[in-house]
Amino acid sequence: MGVRRAAIAVLIVDLWGGYAERAAFREWDNDTMTVTFSSSKAIGSLIIAILVSRGQLQYDDKIVKYWPEFGAENKENITVQWILEHKAGLFTFDEELTIEQARDHQYISRIIEKMKPKWPAGTAVGYHAITFGWLLDQIVRRVDPLKRSIGQFYREEIQKYMDDKDFYLGLPRDKHHRVARIVQPTTFEFVYDMATNLQYYPLIFNCVFSFFHCEMYSGGKYPLWLSFLNDEMPYNNPAVREIENVAVLGIGTARGLANVISTIWKKNLISEKVWKEISKPVEYSQDRITYFNLYRGHGFFYRPHPIRQNEFLIIHPGHGNQNLIIDPFNKIVAVMIRNAIMWRRSALSESFDLASDIIKITNANN
Repeated sequence: MGVRRAAIAVLIVDLWGGYAERAAFREWDNDTMTVTFSSSKAIGSLIIAILVSRGQLQYDDKIVKYWPEFGAENKENITVQWILEHKAGLFTFDEELTIEQARDHQYISRIIEKMKPKWPAGTAVGYHAITFGWLLDQIVRRVDPLKRSIGQFYREEIQKYMDDKDFYLGLPRDKHHRVARIVQPTTFEFVYDMATNLQYYPLIFNCVFSFFHCEMYSGGKYPLWLSFLNDEMPYNNPAVREIENVAVLGIGTARGLANVISTIWKKNLISEKVWKEISKPVEYSQDRITYFNLYRGHGFFYRPHPIRQNEFLIIHPGHGNQNLIIDPFNKIVAVMIRNAIMWRRSALSESFDLASDIIKITNANN
């Protein structure tokens, strides 16, 4: 295909091309994997939907129902839904977190319990770029009858049944050689992409006039070993890839990520009632951190459905213009992943247009 450093899978289509590592002339193969960044958040939100389907928690439940210690420092009213909708005000923790500490879920539990929300919880949306994964992990550990981590839950309840198992939360050490090298844009590319996209202007003005004491800057650099705002790219570090954090560290092929969703459908892991609930947004609102106005709810974003009036596609973009698009009505999944980081917002529109065309063609043939 004519896309440099990228792969796409749509259940019935699987295409790839370009370089997994241009400097080494290593081409992108059919089993090349890459980091999906925030697109993997959708997997965490689907796992919560599975638990809701099983009656093990409800979206409106307060977190203290399962985790009493969480209620300290004015967090007692935070609900599961607020966590999923990035309304908890916990987009960074109060203590710097090392990679060694990130492997200790009890340590993470303690620092979450001690912290105070950055704004009154429930009053605003603010994207929890990294901490979202640790928050969901703590919820799953307390709600799941087997007390599994979110990564273990995924492996035993979903990945185990996948026809193509090439999507991982916590990459096994023997798989690192298959991961494409993440490439940061040049300074010129970054500045050009930001300057030519009007959607970024409110964010740019906020960060510049605050001398980069803005929430986007602090959230994007926390913790430092997962920062996506540095010249360095920590996601090329094998030690980082082995960490379980569903917010940013889902790693796999486009085909593998698409197979996660198809397996959830095939195994009926989410009830029809819950699918109906999560297939529509809760609100259209502006994010106080990214300044983007989006349809959102239940841990997902949404776009109007291309052929069904008043219905939506479930989506979750990721850093660098990764994209996961789910049509819950026609059971179609489209995935676009790439290792060349792009800030150009039009790249997301290209993947939406492609997914829309596939949905239209599929319906025309039915």
